[in-house]
Amino acid sequence: MLAAGKGGSREQQDVVINLGITQTIPEAYVSDGTVRLDLYARLLRARDQQALDELEDEFDDRFGQLPEEVSKLIRLARLRIAANGNGVSRIDAGPRGLALSFAVKPSRKRIDAMLQVCQGEYRDERLVFKLSTENGLQRLSNLENILRQTPSSQSVN
Repeated sequence: MLAAGKGGSREQQDVVINLGITQTIPEAYVSDGTVRLDLYARLLRARDQQALDELEDEFDDRFGQLPEEVSKLIRLARLRIAANGNGVSRIDAGPRGLALSFAVKPSRKRIDAMLQVCQGEYRDERLVFKLSTENGLQRLSNLENILRQTPSSQSVN
């Protein structure tokens, strides 16, 4: 998917995220299947943190306190937006580490900026971090930390 933009702004690309986390809105939280599908679509269409803040508020206003599953979905959507801002096209993570693939080969400066946050190496067109994790939530937290501390692609070229 592409985001509309002017002045040569970077196009928004879909980011594939494989963390081993179940991604559902529980039927007990939103009983209407059509509404659940619409909410999934809106999470995928969100292109900035403000849109996710508004959607999170809407979840709370319409359906009550967010269950853990919905909180995870929103965190994953935030991760997708942050990854996109760093030029990441794919994230794969497992018990022994995580790998970031890029839509366009990143500059050495970008690679170095990410490696300052967490020890890893750039090989086979991927940035690989050796991080031992037991579950998907730990992987999500590690990725949030790496991407939060890395300057966006607009400030590091």
